[in-house]
Amino acid sequence: MVLVLGGASIAVAAADLGIITGGEKGTNYQFGLNLQGLAKQKGMSLTVYPSRGSIENVFAVYQQSATQLGIVQSDVLAFVSRVQTDPVLKRIAKKSKMVFPLYNEEIHILGRAGSSAACGTAASRSDGKAAGNI
Repeated sequence: MVLVLGGASIAVAAADLGIITGGEKGTNYQFGLNLQGLAKQKGMSLTVYPSRGSIENVFAVYQQSATQLGIVQSDVLAFVSRVQTDPVLKRIAKKSKMVFPLYNEEIHILGRAGSSAACGTAASRSDGKAAGNI
């Protein structure tokens, strides 16, 4: 997960920021609330907006003036930055900047016992080390 900033919104007063996160029952919404608490300690106002996920967040940071920050999955951000065929996504990529990574994501793969998919060897992590047996 990464925190992104919409370039067109930088002129907004630092005391009035908005962040779009994820569903109200999810981890990213809680991250938004935690950031809101930190901002309040520094005399800033951060409004936390729930969403349906990363894709909505990318567009909100680009389109909504009250939303300068968004929490986005790193693979979604990477996709947006690489697409060269869609003019809207190209504009979004040019006007959005990653602020900082929040945490590494884990991917869990489950399979039915006895199936050929569940009889694998060790899974590998993004750093090339074995993650454990499946």
